[in-house]
Amino acid sequence: MPFVFFLQRLRPGVRPEDYERWVREFDYPTARTLSSIVSYRNFRLNAPFRKTDVGYQYLEVIEITDLEAYRKDLDSPPAQELRRQIAAYLVPSDNFWGEPIA
Repeated sequence: MPFVFFLQRLRPGVRPEDYERWVREFDYPTARTLSSIVSYRNFRLNAPFRKTDVGYQYLEVIEITDLEAYRKDLDSPPAQELRRQIAAYLVPSDNFWGEPIA
């Protein structure tokens, strides 16, 4: 199954605890309603493992059933509301999709 990855930064002035509360209270429950999402976790990035720091604060990892089904789900009213709300917390993210190497 494919995965989607979002590397994220908070908007200036947004407190991490406010964003993380929104993730727990709105983002996770809303994502669970989308049929193309198998699993979803949001990770707080505490510090770079090596010396390079690109400034990302969060990493979302979403396992999906199918890329086209996920894209369709992103047009649904719940996903549109999620995307509207997330814009208050995050600057536009870098995102990728990929598949595990078997």
